[in-house]
Amino acid sequence: PKVTLNQSATTITTTGTGSAVTFEDGMTLQAGTYKGGTTNTDIFGTTKLSGGTLDYETQPFRPQGDFTYNSGTITGAAGGSIKFGNTGGTARTITGSFTAPTVTFDINAATAQTWQVGANTVLTVTGALTMDNTNTATMTINGTGSPAGKIVAQGNIVADSTVAGNVAIDLTGGNSQSINA
Repeated sequence: PKVTLNQSATTITTTGTGSAVTFEDGMTLQAGTYKGGTTNTDIFGTTKLSGGTLDYETQPFRPQGDFTYNSGTITGAAGGSIKFGNTGGTARTITGSFTAPTVTFDINAATAQTWQVGANTVLTVTGALTMDNTNTATMTINGTGSPAGKIVAQGNIVADSTVAGNVAIDLTGGNSQSINA
């Protein structure tokens, strides 16, 4: 189902371990709070944030389709992350500038797939930025448009040999940062 959360007094919290909450046709967060709780959240279709709070808590929030941000707050605890996957084989696009505590790109696929950071988009990561295909195919991350989208990394960066692309990554952390590639 497609889920739209548009009431400011509403909070949805997921619970359970070893399983995932799956939204097959996308998710729109306009108001209220979505809490990932102790289980993974998989979003197939487009994820749209235009208000409210996305709190992925301790487990990955995993958009598999385009990710559009207009407004709202993104938070998370240790162990959690926005984990951009891609199960469709076509390029997926992140649009709208936002800040997140931790971000992972991991397509977990045996066939090459692409994420694009759209024009005028700045994805700021205050903690760890991980770019790691846990499978064997090349994962490409590109900045597109004019000016091209980019990633601002304020924490440590981990990348493996399956990562390619032209996205600019600015290192702006106030403390020492490490790059493990």
